[in-house]
Amino acid sequence: MKRVSLMLLCWQVAATVHAGPRVLFDNGQTRPLPAAPAPAQPPTGHTKLSPTPDDNAILPIRTPELSVGRVERRATPASPYALRPTCVIGADPMSLAWLRSVKPTLIERGAYCWLVQAETPDDLSRVADVADGLIVIPAPGAILQQAFGIRHYPVLISPRWIEQ
Repeated sequence: MKRVSLMLLCWQVAATVHAGPRVLFDNGQTRPLPAAPAPAQPPTGHTKLSPTPDDNAILPIRTPELSVGRVERRATPASPYALRPTCVIGADPMSLAWLRSVKPTLIERGAYCWLVQAETPDDLSRVADVADGLIVIPAPGAILQQAFGIRHYPVLISPRWIEQ
């Protein structure tokens, strides 16, 4: 008897697990869900910041809270912004030289760059040439200064370290 009860219980559990969806309420206006988006892929090839006729709409890019300078290595404070390596750069010679020297590492780690200082379309062109293969986001970086307490760039912000 126990054996039959156990088999009956197993059958009921199996039937419940393999049961299809049950409609609890349908008002007649339901629509199917859109297909799920494809998972994000790391950048490949040549992702560039390309100067466009709309450059005047985003220029100048200025972040008065940040300036060019040396950065001492330190631990990254807990922040939702530090999930992916991010470099903070300007269009200045120091930032471009730094970017040239660390670019292979940035590409390997799937980093993107936040351009916090650029005055002209020529600045954007210079950054695009040096950053070939990286994603570059041209935007003021005040939020980075607030989130990480940085005062200078160029800098790499990773989940563990802030360093130059």
